[in-house]
Amino acid sequence: MIKRHWQICLVILCYLINIGWADNRLELTAPGGGEMDLGKNLMKYYASGSQLVTVRWDNYILEAAYLEYYRNQSVLNGKDRVKLIQTKPETRVLTSGVIQLKLNSNFYTASQDVVLTYDQKTRISGGELEWDQARSKVRLTGEPLIVYGDWKISGTQIEGLIDQGLFMVTGKVRAANNEITIVAGKLTFDRRTEQYILENNPELVKGQSRLTASEIVYNLKTKKISAKGMVQSQIIKEKQ
Repeated sequence: MIKRHWQICLVILCYLINIGWADNRLELTAPGGGEMDLGKNLMKYYASGSQLVTVRWDNYILEAAYLEYYRNQSVLNGKDRVKLIQTKPETRVLTSGVIQLKLNSNFYTASQDVVLTYDQKTRISGGELEWDQARSKVRLTGEPLIVYGDWKISGTQIEGLIDQGLFMVTGKVRAANNEITIVAGKLTFDRRTEQYILENNPELVKGQSRLTASEIVYNLKTKKISAKGMVQSQIIKEKQ
């Protein structure tokens, strides 16, 4: 009986070395092989140098140096050199040190140097990310930052509706580029219309000129500003 048990384990181990297989919707390749915990139905996979573990399913590709797959729960845990690529409806790339993907609920979490590349001009970073893929919602905390062109937008928290291109930055919000500095309690960045909607005591400063209002809308393409509510402005013509 013991001999038979070891024969089974040996077959499984040989099967996992340089593994490449498909499990329902998952296609996995592990250049460094792997191992299985039969009691927990847990599989572990390893990279080989620069050749990372790769998992493909639906519209996603996951890469990592180390990967755990809890088959019963359909949970993937990746560590070290993690990259998650969404290929459709648009290409987006998430990198981090650690990631967990709950495939049944399409809920992903990431931590350690998280960077989400939304498109060629927009990158979002933070310490921790939650991505509810089923609802197309993301949430970043831990000194979150949006970099858009020469703009940098920071706050306490960033929440986004990815398919709509909307990102809400809250807390002590600060947005700045080489010409303008903005502070507010809330900034909504509409990526598709390229607008900032500023609320909660917003203030926009350009040079020595200053504008405050209940709500300020700043169009990044036209550089036009509209204000609502109690408006106060101090306009100082800049020297030529």
